[in-house]
Amino acid sequence: MARLVELSLPQNFSLSQSLVSYGHVALAPNSWTPGDSDPDDGGVFSRPLRCNEGVAVVSVRQRDGTLLIEWIGEPGVRQPDPEKNFVSQIRRCLRIDEDVSGFHELCPDARRRRWG
Repeated sequence: MARLVELSLPQNFSLSQSLVSYGHVALAPNSWTPGDSDPDDGGVFSRPLRCNEGVAVVSVRQRDGTLLIEWIGEPGVRQPDPEKNFVSQIRRCLRIDEDVSGFHELCPDARRRRWG
């Protein structure tokens, strides 16, 4: 059974640029498949994440201002709050909650590229 969580994103957030900026696309066992026309609308990032039963593969994609986090939940597997667990790990991985305004002041080119 597939499970899906939607996460609101900050204005001007770019999934593809964040993944490239932090180097996640180059690290195994992560996987990044860009979208056909716009990498942020249709691109899919997959990576294993920790959960109570060990590891689950989670897929993440961006649609407009929303991050869609999806994983396969096995019937009978009990986990207290997988949504909170996975969302917390993805937020940390992509640094969604970090204030990067100081970095952008020092490096305006990074801001234009939507890095950081």
